[in-house]
Amino acid sequence: MKKMVKRSLLAFSIIVLCVALVGCGGAKETDKPKGLTSITVATGSPGGSWFPIGAAIAEIFSNNGIKANAEPGGGVSNVVMVSDGKADIGLTNSMIPTEAFQGNKPFEKKYENIAGLAFIFPNFQHVIVSANSGVNDIIDLKGKPFADQPVGTATQMGFRDLLSTIGLTESDLKMTYCSQQEGAEMLKDNHVIGMTAFTGPPTGAITELATSKEIKFLDVSDETMKKLNQKNSGYVRDIMPANTYPKQTKEVKGVGSPTILIVRKDMPDDQAYLITKLLVENIAKLNSAHNSLKSLTAEIMSQVSGLPIHPGAAKYYKEVLKK
Repeated sequence: MKKMVKRSLLAFSIIVLCVALVGCGGAKETDKPKGLTSITVATGSPGGSWFPIGAAIAEIFSNNGIKANAEPGGGVSNVVMVSDGKADIGLTNSMIPTEAFQGNKPFEKKYENIAGLAFIFPNFQHVIVSANSGVNDIIDLKGKPFADQPVGTATQMGFRDLLSTIGLTESDLKMTYCSQQEGAEMLKDNHVIGMTAFTGPPTGAITELATSKEIKFLDVSDETMKKLNQKNSGYVRDIMPANTYPKQTKEVKGVGSPTILIVRKDMPDDQAYLITKLLVENIAKLNSAHNSLKSLTAEIMSQVSGLPIHPGAAKYYKEVLKK
């Protein structure tokens, strides 16, 4: 009887020791900074590119013993959620934080409790018109029927800012606000002469449009790009290579605003460090999450634009990249 009790106590002790060492998810408790027990990732709408990327990020944390979940969101709402502490990580576009810091529309007040964590993938501002529209420059869009995306989206904000650099406002165009897919269909059916979309090329709706209709992409001049970057450092010069879309035989000089990951500015440095470390060490998971991430590296991730990078993330990049 005494031997059976001793064996039971020994077995129980081993179980307790194993649980203490590995926890439920396989990561050592000593590897987790204090307070980092769960993570909420604010992503995008189901069906878009941000949602599966956010889900992959959440899975990385779950696989490393940190409870995580991905929540639908958007570029503007994710900034609000992270700044208010309702999400730990969020996806947004690099030109949006500047608007948040200043409390510009669509933000109702200043949101300043955010910092950069990682560059994720580039987005290109597509400005597309029908080939026979007679429009050869953005200024020529004045008075024309045009499809933009809903107010508060990165596409709408970006096109509003682009128009402002050449002295136009949205009201100077006959604007329809709709989804990217709906805009492409309206252009294909000649209900509008053009459309815009801030997205990672190539995108399915525009590829289908370019296949079925003669279209052209408008360039953004160096002067306009300079004014736009002065307005908001989150905008960068981007070149869309020739043949990105069917029958697009020339490169397009346009505007970029990368998708980035943000965290709370007041997040402890050791937490931001570990989050960055886990993402880099599991980068193969990110590479396979979406086609736009297939070439993502730690070097690319470190190139955050639009707002200061979190000190904890900067520390990890410095170590891993030997900077």
